Amino acid sequence: MFINMGTKKVILYVLIIVIIIAAISVLYVVWRPFSVNKEPEGATVVQVFRASGAGFAQLNVNGWEKCEIKPLQEDAEQYLNKRLQSLFSQEENLPEIKTVHHSGGFITQGLGKTGQGITVLATINAAGQHEKQPGEHAYFTVALSTANPHCSYDKLYTILDSIMEGDSYHRSTVIRGEISGKVSNDQRRKVIRDMIKEAQAQTVNVIENDSMVSVSAHTSQLPEPLTTGGESVNINMAARYNSVEKKTIWYVGSPIITSEY
Repeated sequence: MFINMGTKKVILYVLIIVIIIAAISVLYVVWRPFSVNKEPEGATVVQVFRASGAGFAQLNVNGWEKCEIKPLQEDAEQYLNKRLQSLFSQEENLPEIKTVHHSGGFITQGLGKTGQGITVLATINAAGQHEKQPGEHAYFTVALSTANPHCSYDKLYTILDSIMEGDSYHRSTVIRGEISGKVSNDQRRKVIRDMIKEAQAQTVNVIENDSMVSVSAHTSQLPEPLTTGGESVNINMAARYNSVEKKTIWYVGSPIITSEY
């Protein structure tokens, strides 16, 4: 059977279109740092991060609350075991739980990594509370982190919700990215303006020097603001040049950047 030239051209055009669509799909998957479906605050933070133009390096999601437990070491260790048991159901993945005494009290921590490669650090902080004073509050915090650029943002919050056992806890997010080389001060300011515009935010505070800039702002797109200096903030953007690695590190946090930068 022979195929005329017109039909060959149609087939060729279809193949070219299919190849172009496939290439765009691959680039889309590779470029997008993470997906957000259920968390509107996550979508806003991700959009603001993308405005920086930085390559994704790490996503951190944190939760904290007061826990009303009798602040004894054995209770804290049992508390962490209970909270983490469902997440680390396989024996080989169980986190190691350690307690150190500090300021007349103690800090108990469990550190592990899930099968999906998500690092989990859970902490009971009862520092400064003597064991002879039961009934005092301790603080329970959970820090989740991943360097997987295709990890679902929603997945981390699902894990956090399961550990915290409710929705009354406080939470924060920090996304870190990198750009090779040092970004000029003028370019840095332009990127910050683009990020503020993307967040539909009003600037509250700016700290800047030759190697670092940090901007706190408020946007109606994000919940749970903090009050600092009488001002309400719920998004924090920062950039710092790392002279050792020769990279500019960008951060976006909500309500603030909780990691050291």
